[in-house]
Amino acid sequence: MEHGGITPQVVIKEGKAVAAIENVIEDDPDIALMVLAAGDSGEGPGPLVSAIAGTGGTFSIPVTVVPTSLTDADNDDLV
Repeated sequence: MEHGGITPQVVIKEGKAVAAIENVIEDDPDIALMVLAAGDSGEGPGPLVSAIAGTGGTFSIPVTVVPTSLTDADNDDLV
């Protein structure tokens, strides 16, 4: 499925989540933004968002966290 003229790529890595994501970003200069969905369990934003937030902003690209309540129409308004 293409989004905005870009076909998403699925990447599966083993290891610590934050380190694996950092490696993928370093290896692919075309990655310019990371978008994560917050968890909806009521127990916080979710383990991946929490782990990334705990890095203190060391990623070389912007990281955006969107709420689970964001609708497709809301998303279209952001673009």
